[in-house]
Amino acid sequence: MTEAASAKHETTVALLLDRRPELIQFISSDGTTALHHAVKTVSIVKQLLAHKPELIDMVDRRGTTALHFAAEAGSVAVIDFLLSQHPELSDMLDSGGQNALHVAALRGHGEAFLRLLAQNPRSIDVTTTSTNRNTLHYAALGCDPKVLDATLSLRPELAFDVDSADDTPLHCLCQHGKGRTRELQNTLESFLEKIWKLNPNALQIVNKQSQTPLICASVLCDPRWGTTFFTRKLSWDEMFYSQLLTRLANDRSLLKPKVQDSLAFANKQCEVALSSCLGIHALIEIVKEYCFCALEEDPELGDIFTFTRKRLRDCD
Repeated sequence: MTEAASAKHETTVALLLDRRPELIQFISSDGTTALHHAVKTVSIVKQLLAHKPELIDMVDRRGTTALHFAAEAGSVAVIDFLLSQHPELSDMLDSGGQNALHVAALRGHGEAFLRLLAQNPRSIDVTTTSTNRNTLHYAALGCDPKVLDATLSLRPELAFDVDSADDTPLHCLCQHGKGRTRELQNTLESFLEKIWKLNPNALQIVNKQSQTPLICASVLCDPRWGTTFFTRKLSWDEMFYSQLLTRLANDRSLLKPKVQDSLAFANKQCEVALSSCLGIHALIEIVKEYCFCALEEDPELGDIFTFTRKRLRDCD
């Protein structure tokens, strides 16, 4: 029954329900039922609940409901049906404190997120117990334009909450940018613009690893982490990193606290570029943002600047 439901074999499920109805009682070793595995097909969900309505309340070993599964799959039709039968499902939390809205945000399912939010507006205010993350943290991790826009518009104050690692949503965005498409660049620039207007000091918030969002973003630009560099145009990660640098350069008051760490990173990046010949011209533009602004801000950094400038000359 579980395998047929997961494979979306509606006819097979109907046949099993008719000839072997006891199979609907089966629970997998992880605590999931056939309903958990059927969330991609609303017709099968209806069949199962018609035979055993109490399945709708059952959770697996992680406390996950069928609604959590539907949110993870982005199954809007199933979400609608489950909530029509049991609206309280949207308030149920798994063992980590996540509700279905968090799951939809994390997986980047914009339509599912908006449907869940419309059914239960209160769910946006839930913070998970295991990681202390709010809905905007998950929106940043999932990076769906609809989810980011809706969450930040309704609850802008969530942008400055920190999770158990002291990461803000902006940290999460910068840490998990690898692999995102260029099509998302405008959305992410808009997100950064809104955060910047709310509180420019957001770029100076430090997590438990002493990282600002900028430092988190810089890791994505390191070729040793698998990011591809281009000699003629910047990759998405580099563009986002460069944009962060530019914002700091435009407001010198935000630059000084972390500039020495950032220059140390720039020097390391120059060494990587020299040894690998990757992205030299793109790297130069990024590093120059810091070097020139840093020297004007703090003359004592002259030695570091001189070293970095020599590296840039070597790169050229």
